[in-house]
Amino acid sequence: MLDKVLGPAEFTKITREFLSSESREQTISLKNGLVLRMLRETAPVRLSFAAFHANHEEQCHGIVFDGAKTRPNGFPADFPFVPECSGSYMETRTPLHTRTATWTDIEALQDVLHSLLQTLTDQGWVERKSEAVTSPHVESHRLERGGAGLTVFGSSAGHKVLMLVEKPTTA
Repeated sequence: MLDKVLGPAEFTKITREFLSSESREQTISLKNGLVLRMLRETAPVRLSFAAFHANHEEQCHGIVFDGAKTRPNGFPADFPFVPECSGSYMETRTPLHTRTATWTDIEALQDVLHSLLQTLTDQGWVERKSEAVTSPHVESHRLERGGAGLTVFGSSAGHKVLMLVEKPTTA
């Protein structure tokens, strides 16, 4: 829901402005009655955030974190994690339960992406090879396991980015 109201570039701009300020927390009213609340945290988590409708129903929550050897607080134990890379994690509740993690500026992107795919396969995820996309700067893989679909996306165009998006395969 947050991504429908606030694009990635605008979200990044808002979080950077917040982190460069002295504020401990900030609340911003967005479109469609959505409210974004950000809270400064302790390293490696830089900030946590949640988006609510005016009726106080939480739509999503997440964290922005610096690279660390272990999962930062707020990053779920059952979701793939890439150590030593800065990124973000967001979980939405409506309309479908969706989890997204993004890491940026990954030096050995291809190695990290292929290592992650191997780990996921070892954990029982099955890749749908017919849905894989590979080009000089973009690679995308679709995996499934137990009613969930996971898209692994890597882009070496500009900032080297790795993104994981998990959604239910059945509604």
